[in-house]
Amino acid sequence: MNPVILNDEQGDVLQEMVNIGIGRASSSIAEMFDTFIHLSVPIIKLSDSRDVMSDLERNFGNSQVSTVRQGFHGQLLGEVLAIYGNWDSPRLARLVGYDADLGESFHKGLLLDVTNILLGSCVVCFTEQLNLEVAVSPPSVLADNVTADRMMSEVEIISRTTLSMEMVLKSDALGLSCSVLILVPVPGLYTVLDAVNAMLD
Repeated sequence: MNPVILNDEQGDVLQEMVNIGIGRASSSIAEMFDTFIHLSVPIIKLSDSRDVMSDLERNFGNSQVSTVRQGFHGQLLGEVLAIYGNWDSPRLARLVGYDADLGESFHKGLLLDVTNILLGSCVVCFTEQLNLEVAVSPPSVLADNVTADRMMSEVEIISRTTLSMEMVLKSDALGLSCSVLILVPVPGLYTVLDAVNAMLD
């Protein structure tokens, strides 16, 4: 199989697709909590496990993170991670009308609920633009309050060459900072590039 090359034109198309997908998803979160969500420009690149680890260390250092994963399968296989550097459960609970001291199970439940809205909408919107049909698995907590390097040891999907699509969401009002990372390994990487090339033709 030929080496994978991501050219600027392909990268621009993918960047716009991810921007639309995460924009739609963040709008749902913003509406849920009645606040504004700041979005970074998506970073699209081919990565391996060392690259992804370096990026996480750049974003989070040695601070602890909470991570939710959500897989997707069908015409495209991959995984999307929501990595929270800040997650203020009591504040979020109050914003949706709950008691702020509802314990660990509520904390994880709220984490999963918010992430399901965020990641599910993003993946579906992204794959629809590629004209690919996928099913999205229920989200699960990958790691809670651990360092980024320990969290990444749990991620098995990253291969030698993986399409990595990252965007950061922040809200001071929610005490929220989240890095969304869509990972598509070979052979799904070829599926994505074929779909993008068909759009460019």
